[in-house]
Amino acid sequence: MLPFGSDTFWRVVGRFRRDLVAAAADENIDLIYTYVFAPGDEQHVADIVLPYENAGGTVLFVQLLAPREVLLQRVVAENRKQHGKPTDVQTLEQMLDEYDNFTATAAPDSLTIDLAATSARDAADRIVDHMTSG
Repeated sequence: MLPFGSDTFWRVVGRFRRDLVAAAADENIDLIYTYVFAPGDEQHVADIVLPYENAGGTVLFVQLLAPREVLLQRVVAENRKQHGKPTDVQTLEQMLDEYDNFTATAAPDSLTIDLAATSARDAADRIVDHMTSG
C-alpha cells in the first residue's frame, strides 16, 4: 500500500484523476469533479480542465467555503466516515494550518458559496442554476 500523502501516492492519484477526466471528456460525459484547491495547484486545475476544453466542453467552477470554526464543528459528523474524509478535529486543524484552502481558483465566472450562511439545499440549487445558465 502506498503511504497516504507520500509523493508517490499523490503522483498516482493525480494520474488517475487526469485519466478519469480525459476519459469522461472523450465520451462526452458530464462530470462533477471535487477537489480541495490550494495555491500551487494551478497546474493540476489546468490539466483537469484541458480535456473538456479540447473537446469543446465548458468547465464551471464552484468554491464552497465555510469558516474554520464551522469546519471544525462539522468534521466529527458520522456521515464523513463513509466517504473516507477526516473525522477528527486534530487532523483537520493540521490540514487547515498546513494549506491555504480558502483561496479561490482564478477562474472566470466561478461561483462562491458560503456554507455557513447557506443551507445544503440552497447551495445545491445555486450550483444547478450556475450550471444551467453558464
